[in-house]
Amino acid sequence: MLDTRKKEISPLQCGFSAGESPLPPDPRTSPDGSPRVLAGPLSATGFKGDSPVLNLYPLYPASSIQYPVSSALGLYVHIPFCRRRCDYCAFATHAVSDASVWERYVDVLIREIEMWRGRFKAATVFFGGGTPTLLPVSLIGRVTAAIRSSFDVDPAAEWTIEGHPATLMGERGRECLGRLTQLGFNRLSLGVESVHNATLAKLSRDYDFDDVCDVVGAAREQGFSNINLDLILGWPWESDKQHRESISKACELAPTHLSVYPLKIEEGTPFFRQNVPVNPDFQADEYMATHEILQGLGWEHYEVANFARTGFRSRHNLIYWHFGDYLGLGVSAASKIGQRSFSNARDIRNYTACLREGRSPCADEEVLDAREIDRRKVIMGLRLKEGVRSNSARSLFQEDILSDFKNLDYLREETGSLRFTPSGWLVSNQLYLHAV
Repeated sequence: MLDTRKKEISPLQCGFSAGESPLPPDPRTSPDGSPRVLAGPLSATGFKGDSPVLNLYPLYPASSIQYPVSSALGLYVHIPFCRRRCDYCAFATHAVSDASVWERYVDVLIREIEMWRGRFKAATVFFGGGTPTLLPVSLIGRVTAAIRSSFDVDPAAEWTIEGHPATLMGERGRECLGRLTQLGFNRLSLGVESVHNATLAKLSRDYDFDDVCDVVGAAREQGFSNINLDLILGWPWESDKQHRESISKACELAPTHLSVYPLKIEEGTPFFRQNVPVNPDFQADEYMATHEILQGLGWEHYEVANFARTGFRSRHNLIYWHFGDYLGLGVSAASKIGQRSFSNARDIRNYTACLREGRSPCADEEVLDAREIDRRKVIMGLRLKEGVRSNSARSLFQEDILSDFKNLDYLREETGSLRFTPSGWLVSNQLYLHAV
C-alpha cells in the first residue's frame, strides 16, 4: 500500500539542492547524486590533499574515444572557489581568496578545455560553483576565450554565470557586470537565498536585501535581460509569513526565473554538526505556497523547483532534464555524452596533477545500456511539468502503482503523457522506488 502520510512527503525526497543546477545530474555531484567534497585544504604554495594522486586514465577521453552527439551539447564549467563556505553547502567548493591559486586553477582548466578542441558544438554554457564572480573578469575571459576557440558555440547560445551578490556590489560590481556581458554572458543567476536581513546575517552572506536590489538593477542596466534568483525555503527560524514575503519581494525585482529549493542538511556540513532542524511538513507547506503564489502571478512552474516567465526557462538545465548530452569541465564536473557517463576527480590536487602531466582528470566512467538510458530519461523527464510519454512510464512502473498515484492526484495522464502534479512532485521518490 502506498504510504502518503504528510511527514513522508518532504521536498527533500525530490533530490533538491541549494543551487540552480539540478540533482541529479548536477555536474557538481557524483553520478549517484551525492555531493562532491574536496579532500584536503588549498594553500598559496600549491594544491594540497590528504590522498595520493589517483592512477587515472592515461589519455583524455576525447583523444581515444569518439562520442556521437546528435545535437549541440551543454557545457558546464566548475569554478570551485567561494568567499566563504556556507554552513549548509556540501558542493565541491573551497573558501580561497589567493589570486595565485585561482590563476593556477584556470591554467589547468584551460588545458582540459583545449583537449576537447574541435569535438563538439555547444548550445549552452554555464559557469557554476562555487562563486564564478569571485574571480577577476580577466580570468573568466581567459576561460571564455578557450571555450570559443575549442568549441563551435552557437551564436545564440545561452551563457549563464552564477554570482554571489557581495561580489557584484558597488561601482566595481557594476563594472564587472558590464565586462561579463561583453564576454558574451547573457544570463545571471544570483544566490540570494532569502530577502530577510536577519537570515542573511545568520548565514554570514555579507550583504542585505537592499544590496540585492542594487545588484539586480545594475545587472539589468549593464545588459543582463535574463536574471535568475535562487531562494531557499524551510529556514527553521523563518515563519510561513516570512517565506511568503521572500517570494513576493523577489518577484518585485522582476527576475525572469526563480529557483526555490528546500533547505537540505548534508552530512559533514556545519549545519549537520549543529543539528539544525529540518521540518518536512513545514517545507511541504512552503513548497505548495510557493507554487500557488507564483502561479497566481503568472509564473510557469515548469520543473520541480524552477519557475520561469514565458520564454525564459533555463535552456542549459533543460538539457539535463531531457537527459541530453552535456560536458562538465573542471574539478568534480560530470558529463554524459552518448552512452557514456563520466566525471572528473573530486580532489583538486588530483585534478590539477593529472592535467599538468597530460593525463585525464576523469576519475570514473560508466557505459549506459539502452535500458538504463530510457530509465534515466523517464525519471529526469518526470521532473518537468510536461512529464513523459505514458508508454515510456509504463515500461518502468507497474500499472497498479501508477493507478495509486493517479487516484491520489499525484499523477495525471493526458493526451498520451504522464506527469506529476505539484503535490505529486513532493512524493516523487516514492514512485521511483517502484521502478522495475
